[in-house]
Amino acid sequence: MGTVRCVMEWPSLRPADWGKVVESVMRYFPEYNNILLFGQLGTGKTTFTRHLARALGISTPITSPTFTIINTYPLAPASFFRQLVHADLYRIEEEDELVELGLTDMVRDPKQLTLVEWPELLLPYIDTSLILSIAYGVDTSHRMVEFKIANL
Repeated sequence: MGTVRCVMEWPSLRPADWGKVVESVMRYFPEYNNILLFGQLGTGKTTFTRHLARALGISTPITSPTFTIINTYPLAPASFFRQLVHADLYRIEEEDELVELGLTDMVRDPKQLTLVEWPELLLPYIDTSLILSIAYGVDTSHRMVEFKIANL
């Protein structure tokens, strides 16, 4: 990985505090259109996506794309982006699958806001990104969240 700069950390995030994370991330739109989400199963990657989608005016229920791989949600015409793309690459084994799905093009399109869970295979296709690392906190209702900007 190239240059990584930590922007903010929340050592003990409660469920009601996700709005703070969303506000911090949205300050970097439209300069950054890719958000890479790192964390174990169940730590809150899709939860963050739901809160961000709500903040962007998406009223459709946001579901995990574990089985669909990619879910897309249109954004209002006045938005910086045409749509929110939510991808879960947990089941992807080869980079060729990313190309077949069109995800390599999506992350390069500045009009797509792309959030990617389990993004390791996609890293060679991204130059800059916002990164959220989410881990379990002091108990099951808390999370440790680190927000970074990376030039990959």
